[in-house]
Amino acid sequence: MTTEQGVNVGTVQLAYDERPTTEEVEELYQSGVFITLSYLFIFLIFIGVIDTYLTQPLRDLTNDANRIASGKYQEQFAINTNLNEVKFLTDSLELMRNELVNRGQKLADREKRIRALVNSITDIVLVCDLNGRLESVNQAVTSITDYTMRDLEQENVGKLINFNDVLLCITNPLTENLYETIATAKNGREIPVEVNVSELQQGGSYLLLILLRDIRERKRNEMDRYQYHNDMAHAGRLGIMGEMAAGIAHELNQPLAAISLYLQGCIRRCESNVLNKQEVLYAIKAANEQAMRAAGIIRRIKGFVRKDAEDENLEVVDINRLVKRSAEFVLLDKKYSNIRPQLFLTSQVLNAKVDSLQIEQVLVNLIRNAIEAIILKDSDSYFLKIYSNIDKEGLIKVCVIDSGHGVESKNINKIFDTYFTTKKDGLGMGLAICRSIIEAHDGVLQYFPGTDLGSEFYFTLPLYNS
Repeated sequence: MTTEQGVNVGTVQLAYDERPTTEEVEELYQSGVFITLSYLFIFLIFIGVIDTYLTQPLRDLTNDANRIASGKYQEQFAINTNLNEVKFLTDSLELMRNELVNRGQKLADREKRIRALVNSITDIVLVCDLNGRLESVNQAVTSITDYTMRDLEQENVGKLINFNDVLLCITNPLTENLYETIATAKNGREIPVEVNVSELQQGGSYLLLILLRDIRERKRNEMDRYQYHNDMAHAGRLGIMGEMAAGIAHELNQPLAAISLYLQGCIRRCESNVLNKQEVLYAIKAANEQAMRAAGIIRRIKGFVRKDAEDENLEVVDINRLVKRSAEFVLLDKKYSNIRPQLFLTSQVLNAKVDSLQIEQVLVNLIRNAIEAIILKDSDSYFLKIYSNIDKEGLIKVCVIDSGHGVESKNINKIFDTYFTTKKDGLGMGLAICRSIIEAHDGVLQYFPGTDLGSEFYFTLPLYNS
């Protein structure tokens, strides 16, 4: 040790014993190891408890969920645990499963009802993609085409109908979605069908719903109606000829009498040996002209009462020509020949694709009715006018206007009814047949009271544009 002045006065020696410290450190170390092992033991116990009471139920819950998701919807979530949270989760999942099962059952029941409803439809119902590959068909396909539902699995719509026509309905907005075509049955026979096409969206893709209706019965009915219509029209023409028979016989008698006179003159010249070649030749030519006239009358009668097949009748004719021809035909009957119709026909060509014989029948009927009304009125002042033109809708319009007694107001709504007539010897078929003929040609036949107490009948027909 040294003083403040730096003088060394002595030394001090210190001693330290490390054993207590070492022993204390070892003791602390042993305590730490014990505590660590205790905590580790507690942690392992905690993990075991967690695994037993939480992790295992969750694993069981996951396994149940996977099993139910695989399609075993009737199995339930059954987890044995005392944890409220896990129980609550299990109960919630079970409720969700029950709800899904109930909804799935309802959907399945609804699908069964829809399938039963679709299969009860007598029309063929097809569902296909935009390439025509069939996805489903109903049972009607078997009764109509003899194909089974299995026959058409994964097949193309083209096996039944032309798929290009179906696509045209969807891609072309100007095309009707309803049209008629021919379907091919399993044995190759052709079936007339009506096709209705609509488009469905399912998810992100589009499907086509195609309805095929068997129209064989309808086609047969249409043919039967057409045949009936033709039979009625033919009966009407025969009725008209029966009523005109006396007048036409008189008209035929004139050329026949003239022929007889000319030939008698030739015979007398031959018997008297006084032959003038020019006179005989003139008489023979005159007789031939009268024979041609008689033959023309007979041809008109034969043509008027003939009965033809459907497709042979339609032709493009000028309606003005039919008007003139019909007026000339009516005037063959002597009792009608005193009343001459005035024709006010347009200079335009009124071409229409019609059954000219039936349109002539309508015109003859209307002209005869008008003349009979004028005769019945018994007036010195009369008129019968026939007009033709194109109306504001672009249709051919023909009017027959007379100065007869007209139609009583109480009968106006009845005159086109079958068997209604105001004539003593009438059958009530004429105007009914006329209207059916005009309507079959896509036209209308109407009546209006005339301005001078007479009548005005007019009909329209579509103008034919080649």
